[in-house]
Amino acid sequence: MAEVEGPPKKYGFQIDSITPDFMSSVVKIYQDAVGKTYGSTSFMEQLASGIDDIKKELTNNGYSERRLGSKLDYNSKLTIRVSHPDNLCLVQFNPNLNVNEDAEIKDEATQMKNKFESQINEFLISSGQGTELKNLT
Repeated sequence: MAEVEGPPKKYGFQIDSITPDFMSSVVKIYQDAVGKTYGSTSFMEQLASGIDDIKKELTNNGYSERRLGSKLDYNSKLTIRVSHPDNLCLVQFNPNLNVNEDAEIKDEATQMKNKFESQINEFLISSGQGTELKNLT
């Protein structure tokens, strides 16, 4: 009997892992997966001064979003949120598309999300900062 493969594992990280170097790696992955944009380039240039704001938003609100854009839409976002009860952070790409968007564009967005998630997981595992998320909420 063949084993049934479940959905891909998702990995999170501790808030304390968020440093300028860590976020620089995340944004480079973002740019590779969804396209280099003015928003992502500007965010990279301001990382040193923005890390404390990201950590504060995660602690107070449970999420932090930055509108970095993508090759699909300038409203696309990089989202970091806290997964409860794991209390680990999860990085996501939100294409932020119109619900009436063309099916081809939606398919491309799904491909971008999958590529981004896969590359983030690889980065978290290879850097030793990733912990498997058991309870996504």
